[in-house]
Amino acid sequence: MQAQAIQVIATENFFDAMAFAAFIESEGIKDMEEATERFQDAYAGTWDSLEEWAENFMEDAGLLESIPQNLRYYFDFQAYGRDCELSGAVWTIYTGGQIAVFWNH
Repeated sequence: MQAQAIQVIATENFFDAMAFAAFIESEGIKDMEEATERFQDAYAGTWDSLEEWAENFMEDAGLLESIPQNLRYYFDFQAYGRDCELSGAVWTIYTGGQIAVFWNH
């Protein structure tokens, strides 16, 4: 797909353009409407690491609420993120020094 078209769609939809382009290439999608819909459904954000995504996801989902604050430091977010990827719950693409995370629905 044309880089300019990808940039326009990414800008219009507030997408990370690098993640969107990498997603399209990885999935082999030719139709831009399909690419936009699938990206919106799967994209979980671009992060500095899978560990950072895992901590943010767990916090946002309320999964840490039952763990006392002083014990949260012992939770291994890196292992949790790795396990999410290994189990197939998410998949990742490295883009520009960061990692784009996608749900595997």
